[in-house]
Amino acid sequence: MPASTDSAGLSLSTFKSAGFRPIDPPGPAVNALLDYNRRLNRVFGVCVQVQNTARPLADLAFRMELLARNGVAHAARLDRDFGRSLAVLTSFLSELPEQIGPVVAEIERECVALCQTMAGCTQAMRIYFALTQTALDIGRRNGRVTEERDLVARANLDALSRELDPPALPPLEGHGADVVLERCQRILTDVSAHLDDAAGGIRAVRVLLDDLRQATRQSRYVSQCIRVEVSQLDRTGNRFDSFANEVSHTVDDLEEGLSMLNATSRDGHSLIERLKEELGA
Repeated sequence: MPASTDSAGLSLSTFKSAGFRPIDPPGPAVNALLDYNRRLNRVFGVCVQVQNTARPLADLAFRMELLARNGVAHAARLDRDFGRSLAVLTSFLSELPEQIGPVVAEIERECVALCQTMAGCTQAMRIYFALTQTALDIGRRNGRVTEERDLVARANLDALSRELDPPALPPLEGHGADVVLERCQRILTDVSAHLDDAAGGIRAVRVLLDDLRQATRQSRYVSQCIRVEVSQLDRTGNRFDSFANEVSHTVDDLEEGLSMLNATSRDGHSLIERLKEELGA
């Protein structure tokens, strides 16, 4: 009895059989293939979202630098020790772009590579789907696909075709099921390798997020120290209250962006691991 494919997922072991059932899929298997491809596309979307969320953090760091320079200028006008302590604290914040900018740039590079990797996965699945159509043709010619199964398979494959847009393949005239099955296995192995690369990429992004988290924590600490210093000023306090509030709000925005990045990268990691598991990787 040929191995069957069900909606629980795809597995390399599923395609060891020389039978047509795995690659001439009934409805549940077609739905599994379609769902798998959609989740590959979701990972691509996660990569784009991480990139788009990380980029504004560099702008926030630059905004902090401008605030810090303004704070240093105000502190220089004070005749007290408060002026010196505020100048030291605000000068630290002016270094924030140097800490965050390179990390954000590296995250963007990792995301570009991840998008390319996931595009490779999607293209491989499009080719895999095109081979299922070839398998159906071979089965029909060999009389191994009944008219009833042919109608069901065609309906399912037409539905998939609208979403996957399979590429045109070189003719496989004269080739039998074994050749098609072998190509299917090679494609799934390629997808598995792509997913391994993607898992490594998302891990690298999460390490970089740890660097951003450290810089943000330091900025929060400094902003709190600035607020303490400002609270001890008298008649110039209002001016520095405004400055301290702006610094605090900017750190809030940094923490919010970092929280979104952490959540999105965590979702991407979970998606990739699940895709690998279903593929038997």
